[in-house]
Amino acid sequence: MKGIVTMNKRNRVAGVWLVGVLLMLVGCGSTTVIVVDSPPGEVDVDTEVVYIDDEATIAEIEAVRTLTFSNQKTDHLKRIARRHNLGPAAQVHLVDITFELLTFDNEKVDVIERLIKNPVFCGQAKSKVLAHLDDLTFDSHKRKLLKALDRRGPVMAFPEVLEVQSGSGS
Repeated sequence: MKGIVTMNKRNRVAGVWLVGVLLMLVGCGSTTVIVVDSPPGEVDVDTEVVYIDDEATIAEIEAVRTLTFSNQKTDHLKRIARRHNLGPAAQVHLVDITFELLTFDNEKVDVIERLIKNPVFCGQAKSKVLAHLDDLTFDSHKRKLLKALDRRGPVMAFPEVLEVQSGSGS
């Protein structure tokens, strides 16, 4: 079971208490709980525990391919980008599909900015955004994303991804 607890300054104590209760109830064996502080001034969310299902989200992102118009694709990808339960694999896939499917730079930037403002925005997605910067036509759009990343500050490194990278070999 994987969970994310997002919290802001007002509910930090409640969030820490909630993590403790969650760990006591389900045990620590196969549970990943990630505590995320909301970026200052960017988002304001209540404490919540959300369980990640990247596979279903990736399937939903793929379903965007069936839409005809770029503005419809943009709207749907923006809704996904602001979800507080996006795991790293879904975030990376969202970035790739955004740059692959959307026609106009301003649409791409709009989706990616929403993802950057998400409290669970992770390092893997940030790396993917930076790798796609050259896919934007205009320097103004590239600068806009770089400024959004700069304002965002540090990003999450998800433990389950770090375990995969260590290559335990078992």
